[in-house]
Amino acid sequence: GKKEILSKTPLTASFLTVLVSEFGDKTQIASGLLAAKYLAPVPIFIGFVLALAVAIGFNVFVGSKIAGRIPRKTIKIITAILFILFGLFTILY
Repeated sequence: GKKEILSKTPLTASFLTVLVSEFGDKTQIASGLLAAKYLAPVPIFIGFVLALAVAIGFNVFVGSKIAGRIPRKTIKIITAILFILFGLFTILY
């Protein structure tokens, strides 16, 4: 049905992935703290949106360039290793 189609589009998949994964994230907490400190939610929102757009834009660009050159399974393994390393780094530091 319609729900299956929406969940398979790149826009919906990326939106839901980021929405769910960012809840409780350091970036979300930092944005709330800065908004409380400066009492200026609009500039804080714009700053965070621009920063995330640059960071994610870079990742999308790199991902699109390597997608055809590296086998999908290798990309999944590298991604899993990076997640584990970032998780360990977060725990240890």
